[in-house]
Amino acid sequence: MTAIVNEERLCELLAEICEVPVAEVSPTLPLAELGVDSLVALRFARQIHDEIGVEIELEWIYEYPTMRELTQLLREKCAAA
Repeated sequence: MTAIVNEERLCELLAEICEVPVAEVSPTLPLAELGVDSLVALRFARQIHDEIGVEIELEWIYEYPTMRELTQLLREKCAAA
């Protein structure tokens, strides 16, 4: 089964973790501007794993610093699996 990576859902997950309205999590906003530090990134990575079953490397959150870039990477990883 291929995981469905949904940009909107990932924005919702991050909004929950950061305790901000989902409207503040723009797909093109750098995640660091939302206060995503290593602890938040770890929680986010765990939430992604729980939600869609994809293991992500913490470095990816920094290498792909917007939700749109991260979503695209996760889609590519799921397609390759």
